[in-house]
Amino acid sequence: MLESEADYKRYNISLREDLSIVDKNEVNIIVRNAINQLTESEGLEKDKFLNQLTKLENTNDVSFSISETLAKLIDKIPAEKFRIKTSRIICKNHSKSKLSGEVLKQLKEENPKYYYIEKEADTLELRFGKYDALKMLSTIVERNSGDGKLLRDVAYSAMRLGLSEHAFYLFKKVIEKMPHQPHSYQAIAQILTEMGNYDLALVYYEVAYSAQWNGRFGSINEIIGLDYLRFLRLATHLKTGTSNHKFVKTKLAELEKRYKSRTDKINLMITINWNTDNSDVDLHVIEPSGEKCFYSHKNTKSGGNISYDVTGGFGPEMYINPAKLGGKYKVRAKYFSDNSNRASTRTQVYVVV
Repeated sequence: MLESEADYKRYNISLREDLSIVDKNEVNIIVRNAINQLTESEGLEKDKFLNQLTKLENTNDVSFSISETLAKLIDKIPAEKFRIKTSRIICKNHSKSKLSGEVLKQLKEENPKYYYIEKEADTLELRFGKYDALKMLSTIVERNSGDGKLLRDVAYSAMRLGLSEHAFYLFKKVIEKMPHQPHSYQAIAQILTEMGNYDLALVYYEVAYSAQWNGRFGSINEIIGLDYLRFLRLATHLKTGTSNHKFVKTKLAELEKRYKSRTDKINLMITINWNTDNSDVDLHVIEPSGEKCFYSHKNTKSGGNISYDVTGGFGPEMYINPAKLGGKYKVRAKYFSDNSNRASTRTQVYVVV
């Protein structure tokens, strides 16, 4: 209802008609209908996730099946956990005059060059903030919605900008386009962990770990397993963690036994993933002593170790160290080589410590 009779006259609204609508629609009915719509939406999100797993079962180059244990795990998770709320994108810039002449020219083209869009997004981030940057990047996605490489690149950008919920949905779209690539499942699990949605993070980790991926992804199963182990240890110490406590304890015991030789005394673990295929990005870790651990010097005096050198795909590479060395560690990613997709996207590296 409006505040005064003058407001009704100003907007040409009949007071009697307005009162009639209020009388016929009780607040409790409206609220109940809204709740029912929300519940239905949450249920649909859970169904979509199950359909996604069914698609993965029928994907070439991947060996995966929905086990009875996984099915029970998913069934126990409340439907609302599958519906991730996104923050509203509120941009500060609303004027074309504040965009560069080159990007305005590119936006008029049917297929604008991604290089200029990325460059403009970086500028907008500095001038106006993360939402303006993401909005600029989304323009290229809208015009190339079927390009999984671009979707993945913008998803990593959203992660870097701290827009986790938007990164979640972007990676889901990447999975729709390219379900055979394991890194998107792991990335979503890490995003959900940061957001505090441990139930759904647990499921994504379990899917990424239990599937057998193409050999070209190197030691991806072992690295996902160690990352999964890190998550399970975290989940057991959280008062508001996952509701599947029994599964977590059982899985934690399983992975600790499997990786016992590597995890007994791990005090530091660093992993990197990147967003472009057929790329060789090398992880370099300089320890407090000054000794560098990298692909041609994989073992250090302190016990530091680098995983297998991944020369294709999207990584990951991992560094672990059992020693408690005080001081500063320098983490560097060296862009060694690429193949053919530099024309569309740049390589971004995501680091987890």
